[in-house]
Formats: sequence, structure tokens, C-alpha cells
Amino acid sequence: KTTVDLMGLNVNSPFSGDALRFNIESFSSENLKIQVKGWAVFENQDMANTKIQVIALNNENKAFALPTNAIQREDVTSYINNGFNLDQSGFEVSYSFDELPQGQYKLALILEDLKNKKKGMSITDKIFIKQ
Repeated sequence: KTTVDLMGLNVNSPFSGDALRFNIESFSSENLKIQVKGWAVFENQDMANTKIQVIALNNENKAFALPTNAIQREDVTSYINNGFNLDQSGFEVSYSFDELPQGQYKLALILEDLKNKKKGMSITDKIFIKQ
């Protein structure tokens, strides 16, 4: 389990940092396994240089990185249709969370674009509990 540095981001706000849009299309957390699929984009820019990281945020505001796989999503480029290439906006997570400390976790997304020096976080309404 890898902790995530939240420097410059506000864990007490649903959104912090640079503006982003996202959609969680599927979410489940059963038998100590979490599965998530969706997409996320920064507003008004291509996604070519942006890394999407799904994290689990516990009640002590510790953030744990969940292994996040990038997925090509040409449909998001078509759907948002803002003139930017958003094909690299998809993500999925399939992770056994038995190593996480006990507690309740909120699912959050962090987008980071090192080239344009942008970073944003959104805390979703998805919750899972590690007994």
C-alpha cells in the first residue's frame, strides 16, 4: 500500500486544485476487492500529459494509491466535444484491499499534468469499508 502526498489539495472539500470533470461508471467493493471504471478530464485541455490516480481516503485523511490502469476512451472525446483530445481519460481499478488499515474509505481521483503544472482532486460519493 502506497500513501499519496496531498500537499496543496484540500481533503475537506469535494473539489480542490485545478477544475476537473469525471464520471464513475461502475463501482463495487465486495469480498475485500474494489472495482472501479470511469473517466476523468481537466477542463479545456488535451489529456495527453495527464496521469489519473484513483485513491482511497480514510477518516484520518490518509490517502492510499490504488493501482490505476489507463483506458483509451475515444467516446469521451466525442461526448464532451470541446475540441480537445480526451482519448486518454479512461481508468479502471481492480484491487484487493486486504492490506489497507481498517476503516471507512472515500474514493477520490487525482489528476496531474506535470507539463502544464496542473493538479486537481475530486472526492467522489463512493465509499467502501475495510473491516
